[in-house]
Amino acid sequence: MFDCSFFLHLVHFLAIGVAGVWAVAAALAKKQWKKRSKRHYPMVSFVVSAYNEEKNVSRCINSLFRCAEKYDGLCEIIVVDDGSSDFTYEIAWAVIELNRRRYPKVRGKVVRHSTNLGKVEAVKTGLNKALGGIIAVVDGDSWWMPDTLLKLVDYMFLNGKKAVTGYVHPSDGNAELNPYVVLQQLEYSQGLGISRCAQSLGNNVLVVSGANGLYDVDVLRGILNEKNIHLVTEDLEITLEMHERGAGVDYVSVANGLTIAPLSFDVLWGQRLRWFIGWLHNTLSIHRDLLLEKSWLTLLFYTPFYPILKLINIVARLTSSRNIFG
Repeated sequence: MFDCSFFLHLVHFLAIGVAGVWAVAAALAKKQWKKRSKRHYPMVSFVVSAYNEEKNVSRCINSLFRCAEKYDGLCEIIVVDDGSSDFTYEIAWAVIELNRRRYPKVRGKVVRHSTNLGKVEAVKTGLNKALGGIIAVVDGDSWWMPDTLLKLVDYMFLNGKKAVTGYVHPSDGNAELNPYVVLQQLEYSQGLGISRCAQSLGNNVLVVSGANGLYDVDVLRGILNEKNIHLVTEDLEITLEMHERGAGVDYVSVANGLTIAPLSFDVLWGQRLRWFIGWLHNTLSIHRDLLLEKSWLTLLFYTPFYPILKLINIVARLTSSRNIFG
């Protein structure tokens, strides 16, 4: 019988070593928050892409209205129904109309695609109808904490960034007792809570999450109009393109959002496999020149070493959990 103890020890050694580097870098990456001052806050346009999200879109929209209430500037919410076959469109309109009565200063509308065109086209549609100088991109199955928008905007302007992203908490939308959701919460707290802080140390945050992201409208519009982005990892490709153009990207750990996570092994494995393939395609093909521009410390996060190690880590976790949970 094959003795895998050496392999397991090697994986543990590598994981601990990388985690140690991340922890040190994350500690160094903590920035002093400057005292807020009275100033003009630009208009923010929320662009929500939704496909067959009748169960989640109302929670998403309600959370964005609460964010808009706490924000000192104007806001609008644009929901793009990307050809849904359920009642996403009708529910989205109903929720917007109900919230308009409570928040009359917040604009809202729903746009509908006649067929499913994909997330990138949905964001393009919303972007073309947006009036704001800042674009907040939110997936239809995600929702924000009431102070998330204000924290992201403050950090974006105080630090001169063109895009910022916050922490995403995986959820099932209920009690969060699903074992696969709990595993993802542990993984996200490790991957986002530590590695993205470390990446921000060198202005090298690699992904602005589709569940929790803020962009300068001109930069995002330029990328989507000039580049042909159709990958399943569109968030990664857009962020790497921003690095190519010298646009600053950063991470705000205290700006929190939640998203519906995969609830079964097959769905989770399929999602991570798509992410892994998209990562390799971006870093080794589309944006491989970034490897030559980054420092040796950041190289760790750009080469295939990082996603391969994460893939091994996920396989080990899911395999063990499958044995435990049946």
